[in-house]
Amino acid sequence: MDNIHCCYDPAELLQIVAKLSEKYTAKESTSIPYEVAQQLMNAVLYCIRETENAAEKDMFSLRNMKDTYSAQKAYETGYQLVIEKFLAAQTLYGTIMEQFLDYGNLAYHDTVVDGMKHFFAAYDYNFCPQEHLLTLDYPILTPLTSKLCGVDRIYEYLKAIELEQRFLNRLPKTYILEILAGYGEYETFIWNLPTVLMKSLLASFLLGRHPQSFLKQNDLILLSKKVSALLETGKLLAIMKEGMDCLIRQGYGEDTVLCDYLKQAVPDICAEFKNGVKWNSLAQVLGL
Repeated sequence: MDNIHCCYDPAELLQIVAKLSEKYTAKESTSIPYEVAQQLMNAVLYCIRETENAAEKDMFSLRNMKDTYSAQKAYETGYQLVIEKFLAAQTLYGTIMEQFLDYGNLAYHDTVVDGMKHFFAAYDYNFCPQEHLLTLDYPILTPLTSKLCGVDRIYEYLKAIELEQRFLNRLPKTYILEILAGYGEYETFIWNLPTVLMKSLLASFLLGRHPQSFLKQNDLILLSKKVSALLETGKLLAIMKEGMDCLIRQGYGEDTVLCDYLKQAVPDICAEFKNGVKWNSLAQVLGL
């Protein structure tokens, strides 16, 4: 993180770190270990980056950043933004937990229930805002780049979890559990739950069935023919995306944000269907 803020003189940044180190030691010491100094410098850079991000959203020219904000002002502004985002994440998490269901999946439970509690209890926006503390083992559909860290990473992750719960909560719990049970010991799998459900929902769509119908082994021959025909015409991905649009409209109205999020899984689902046809393994793909 040290080399991404070149618009400020290093001497200015060191002055901020010096002030921050006084707070860190409660003015009981004039020196700190190198590792702590590095941590505090990264904290300063993280907060400045928050100011830059806000400026970019406001169409502010970053070339004028130095003229508009002193390094100290940029840090202080970013620090307040970090606190605001932390509180927003906390509020979002509270909303999620009002109806959160993990359906027995351990990675989902450990990450969202146990892990997030640890994050909100331990996050240090004063001296280490760049750390997000969690590995976030449960996979979401939105890619989180390595540059996204601290509360920014947690907030984006929680926004994805909220969308997933919005999707899952409108499906009967009995339906979800029966679909998951078809894959065996799903409780220990590290996978994205909506993707698993979407495979069954989209398979039913291709067959012209009710979205929440349960497929049987004897449905696989017809499904294989449907998928093969769409692959031959190069239309499988387009039809699957159309199916996703249809499913969301039927069950969730014009929720384009949710639809766009879920559509990120469609290319991988198409690949699974394609391989399922090629290797005669659609039953394994659909947990039948």
